[in-house]
Amino acid sequence: MVSVKKIIDTTIQLEGRIFMRFCSKCGTQIEKDQKFCRNCGQAVSNENVQQVNNTADAKLNGNNIGAESGFNNPIQDIPVQNNPVQNISVESPKMRKKLSKKSLISIIVAAAIFVFCISAYFIGASINSKKKVVARMTEAINDADGKKLAKYLVSSDDKLEINEESLKPFVEYLKDKPDVKKALVSLIETQAKFDKKSGKQKVEDLADYQKETDMILGMLSGYSNLGDLFTLKKQGKSMIFYDKYVLELNPVYLEINTNRKDSKIYLNDKEVATAKEDDYTAEIGPYVPGEYTIKVSLDGEYVNAEESEKVDLVSNFTRRKKGKNVLSTYLNLYVRNISISSNYEEAKLFVNGSDTGLLIKDIDKFGPLPTNGTVKLQAKMDFPWGTVASEEVAVESSWVDLDLEVLDDKMKDDVIELITAYLKSVNEAFSTLDSSKFANITEKRKEDRNKSIQDLIDENNRVVGGIKKILVDLSSFKISKKDDVYEMRLTVRTFNDSVKYKEGETPPETKLDEYYTFYYLVYDEDGKTWLIDNTDRSRYGSIRETEAKEVIIVEDESQTGDQAQSEDESQEDQSQEEDDSQDSSTEN
Repeated sequence: MVSVKKIIDTTIQLEGRIFMRFCSKCGTQIEKDQKFCRNCGQAVSNENVQQVNNTADAKLNGNNIGAESGFNNPIQDIPVQNNPVQNISVESPKMRKKLSKKSLISIIVAAAIFVFCISAYFIGASINSKKKVVARMTEAINDADGKKLAKYLVSSDDKLEINEESLKPFVEYLKDKPDVKKALVSLIETQAKFDKKSGKQKVEDLADYQKETDMILGMLSGYSNLGDLFTLKKQGKSMIFYDKYVLELNPVYLEINTNRKDSKIYLNDKEVATAKEDDYTAEIGPYVPGEYTIKVSLDGEYVNAEESEKVDLVSNFTRRKKGKNVLSTYLNLYVRNISISSNYEEAKLFVNGSDTGLLIKDIDKFGPLPTNGTVKLQAKMDFPWGTVASEEVAVESSWVDLDLEVLDDKMKDDVIELITAYLKSVNEAFSTLDSSKFANITEKRKEDRNKSIQDLIDENNRVVGGIKKILVDLSSFKISKKDDVYEMRLTVRTFNDSVKYKEGETPPETKLDEYYTFYYLVYDEDGKTWLIDNTDRSRYGSIRETEAKEVIIVEDESQTGDQAQSEDESQEDQSQEEDDSQDSSTEN
């Protein structure tokens, strides 16, 4: 039997070997030249230490030293081979090793990290749970908060980018329609309850889901499409570990149909398309649900034709193939070329207050113009006494009349005052046989009046009585233009009690006579006034009593004295009948 010392001596002498020594009592490593174990105080000798190969499995010449010697003592000599050529291995015994401070700290840190990770996982699982995510979604909807909604909404259409700006129409819609907001929240909560998209529910669960959904949407008349817009679903993972829940938005496309080529199509005042031909259909989108204003406009030479309408992309769309939501609408432009007439063809045409530079007489057909009443036409003409305009007429058919009411109420009153002054001057002139008394007449008319006065003087005649009052037909005023001179015509009913007699005779009793007098006036541009140019008298005529104005010429009925009348008004009845015949032909 080989002694331990011999084995140790033998192995120490082996070249190229390195040994590690351990206390056989506590297993603490023994350094070279160490006399006592630092851990347990055991004296160090070859008998009470273990020498082991640091490979824990060394062999010497292919034989186990302990086996070769038959030595089972816990003190073992195990060579460690640094030379790669040798193959030395022994089975190292299990040893207890005390942890260093550094190792202990490492273990504590690792444990803390492990606990933190586990806690973080469960906290994350709670935060990202379907219940919590749905709660945050519905909160954002109830608050109509576009910024928060953008975190949970995704579009089923890659063409639509979801962000706070693009969600503005939907957010405004939620603010205006709280019932829709409430129904959408209930719909999402119902989808979360049945997990409709998981594919794991039973047939009866699907029936219950449909029943609850129909009940929710049934409360909102006209909003049954709401379920086609929003779907709660899983979409990948959040933070690697957790199911990610999103609210998928299925956006809406618009089909806008219009009938006029080159029409421009606007959505919320932003141009989105141009009609390339008549009866054109433009598909635009996709858009988030909400309320939008569509406008179709066609630029004309003088005015733009427009039609617009508001559309609801929550309630009015239809579901198409492949799950596409589409709202189709028609905005046709009804435009025509317009015929225009006026009693003054020299008048200029105005469109919505703007001068076209065109005269009525130069227009055959005007347009095209919309006939929906949005365009208003007006005629204006400059007269010596000022600018006169017709009423504005809304275009609603293919024909428009733009007659000018040249005489306003003030001008009519001015003319009536002028005639009143003239008749008073007539009474005075014939009463005094003084032709200088005639007022407000043209030179031509003055010559005729002077002749009448001279005829009375030559024939030694006088007159008694005069014109008492007149009724002026306000609807009879007419103005025309002839040879660059503006003329006015109106009808007056005259009440006259004058009678002619010879000088020196007793004046006869007067008798009130009634007849119609037609006045013809011309405008004096130099004097900026109207002047009486001629009168015609007739037994036949008419005035509109409802539009007549009474004017008193002689205030005091008793003062008939030497009042006179005009030549036409002082002629005998027989002569008057002849005048009546002449007046009638002139009137026609």
